[in-house]
Formats: sequence, C-alpha cells, structure tokens
Amino acid sequence: MESKVQVRRTKEEAKERFITYVRTKQFMKTRLKGIDETVSVFIEQREIEKRFFIHPHHNRKECLYELQQEGELEMVNIAPVTKTTRARYEYRALQAGAIDLSLLPLPDQSLIGPGSQIMREHLKRVSLPEGAPSTPYFDYFLKFKDQFIEHFFTVDSFAQRVHTPITNFHRASRPNILIDGLPTVGLDVKTMQPLILGKILKPLFEENQFSKWIESGSDIYERIQAICRLETRDQAKKKFFEICFSKPNEGFVQLFGASDWVLWINSYKRRIFKANPHNQTKGTHTNLSWLLQTTEVEVMRKVWKRLNEAGIVFLSVHDEIIVKDQERHQAESIFRSILNKEFKFYQLNIKQQEATGTAKPASLPPVANAVFENNKHLQI
Repeated sequence: MESKVQVRRTKEEAKERFITYVRTKQFMKTRLKGIDETVSVFIEQREIEKRFFIHPHHNRKECLYELQQEGELEMVNIAPVTKTTRARYEYRALQAGAIDLSLLPLPDQSLIGPGSQIMREHLKRVSLPEGAPSTPYFDYFLKFKDQFIEHFFTVDSFAQRVHTPITNFHRASRPNILIDGLPTVGLDVKTMQPLILGKILKPLFEENQFSKWIESGSDIYERIQAICRLETRDQAKKKFFEICFSKPNEGFVQLFGASDWVLWINSYKRRIFKANPHNQTKGTHTNLSWLLQTTEVEVMRKVWKRLNEAGIVFLSVHDEIIVKDQERHQAESIFRSILNKEFKFYQLNIKQQEATGTAKPASLPPVANAVFENNKHLQI
C-alpha cells in the first residue's frame, strides 16, 4: 500500500500533468488565429478520470477543486445538470507553464498517404533566418518539429487539403522561409479557384460570361469590382467567395442578371451530394466550396507527385509550392507542365525573398512563455 507521502506526491504530479494538458490544448486551439490564453477547452470527464485523476488513487472532483483554489485552473460550466444529462465543463489554465504535445492524441492519420508522408518530412527541413519575423506558434513548430511532426501536418476530411504551420504563416513572412538553410521561392497560381470554376462551367454553358472572362485572361476580381461598383479588388475577391460559398442568394442574380452561371451556382448549392461531408452538418450550400477545393487538391496532387519523382524538396500552401531558389526553374517547369493540361489560361506568380526581416520574433503570451524557459517540464 502506498504511503501518504507517495500518494500526495503522485497526486501533485497528476495535477501538474492535467494542467499542462489543458494549457497545451489552449495553445493549439487558438494557434491559427493568434494564441489567446483566455480561451477555454472541453475535456470529457471520462478522459480526465482515465488519464489523469485515476480512481481509486485520486478523487477527480477534489483534484479539480484544489487546482481552482490554487489559482491554476478555471472551470466553465457549458451544460448545467438536467434530469438526463451531467454537467459539462470547459477548462482554462490561468498560469504560465509548460506545453507538452506528447499529451495530445495524434491527429487523424488515415488521410495521409505515402506522398503526404514525404511532404510531412519536408517540414523538418524548415528554418528562418536570424531575426526574421515569426509568431509564437511558428517558433514552437521550429523548436519541436523533429519530435512532434505529426501534430504539425494534417489533412482535412472536407476536401483533403493539407494544413501545416507554413499554410498559416503570415503571407508577408513566407518568403523568409529557408529549406535546408537555403533561400526559397514561392510559385502560386493566381486566382486558382476562379480558374477551376471557369473550367467547370465551360462544358455546361459553352458561351457563359464567367468562363469567357477567365479564358480571355481578365482579372476576375477586377471584373466583379466593376460590376458591383466596389472600391477595391480585395472587396471584389470577398464578393466572389461570397457568391461561391454562402447560401443561395437571389441578390447575385440581381447583380449579374439572370446569368446562367449564377443560376447554376444557386442550384448546385441546393443539391445533396453524399460525397460532401458537410452536407448533413453545415448544409448543402457548402457544395461549391467542396467542389472547388477538392478539384484544387486533385490538380496540386499531380504537381506534388511530379516534384517527389524529381527529388525536389517542397512545401505546400494550397495552390502554392515553396522550393529552394536553386531548384526554382525545374520546379516551375514541372508546375507549368501540369497547368498547361488543366487550363486554357493561367498565371503563375513567382514570390522571391527580397530582404531578411530584422524584427524581433513575437513574444509568447503569458500562458505559453514557459515553453522556452522551462523545457525541463516538457515530456519529450
């Protein structure tokens, strides 16, 4: 039988392990929008009792109460007790401390095939020049990418898009990214999703207005800006995605007239497609975003496959690839060979590093700053 001292010590370790878990979930939950230590996270009571405060060694309610009294934890009741349900809580760590990705379950790996595994390994070769602008999450990725790469590479179930710290890194800072310590260049398709929509509409409506704009090389956002009398191109870009991704809207018909492509979009967003995983949960209006994004992924997979075959190390940002500057021309040739087969007209943008930033990397918020100061707490 354990001594009281050992039970007490084990209890303190369990409490520390749980609060680290809460802090880590907070950090990862808000990483893409800017880390916010005020956000709370949901954890099932069964998980808490199975992994942290294990019965009969520890009393879950007692341990959670003690953490609250110690100023370490805040509990938010999100579902009061009823005759048929138990209370449901979200948790928030209140003090700075360690973050430990080993406590998190692995993201879904079922959609990661051999090609994706190669892309995932490429992330380990990423770095930034000294003094280049960064973010707390990107700094954390750079520090722990070798140990926890699975947490930095996911494939979504909606359209099987690849998501990494690179895809969410500030656009203006991406040119600073190094691969194997070498400068990089970004190659991306201008207005990729409008290009795809124009390609889809062409066989449906031979003379449709939208496909004509695309194939003539017109800037589709400038066209929409003029028609909708918007002040900026960015406003027109938002209007395009509103047309594509919002619920069917007769206002679009009023803007563009009874254009066949607008009528088709509204009709398409009312149909049921079993292949669209969001049909049941978020509505059929997600159909067009699903179609455009899955088609984009199909095109980019052809590019990724050819790059892998050529032995070119690359990073993916949806319709963009980032490669070493010294391999730019070979990568560009491969990219264009795929796009030439897909589109009658397209524009490939080249994004090169202009100058290494001298700004100091962003500091971590209070709840996360101990990642770098207290590495002894990390269970790696």
